[in-house]
Amino acid sequence: MSRKQSAPVKLPLWTYLGGETIEGNDASQSATLPADAKIVMIVASGGDVSYALNSVSAVALSPGFVPQNERIIEGPLTNLNNLQILAATGTDAHIQYYVENTGR
Repeated sequence: MSRKQSAPVKLPLWTYLGGETIEGNDASQSATLPADAKIVMIVASGGDVSYALNSVSAVALSPGFVPQNERIIEGPLTNLNNLQILAATGTDAHIQYYVENTGR
């Protein structure tokens, strides 16, 4: 029995652009996106984090949600212009920004 050879898979390469930690204060806060950011990773520490992309604010029922001690990666997005974070006091949102390398 012979096995069919698969084509190699190329994983994306990302360039790290920086990061920040937003300390929760029970209100929506704006993240500081680097100009070229197309990918964000959000890690929730100490509680749950709600987030909204390209919105004026984040609320508890925003479409983006990161459970405590979990992470989410959004992107790559061609229209990432704004990131709003909502976290309770005592909760931190650790955010890292990336751009995908298109040339290899």
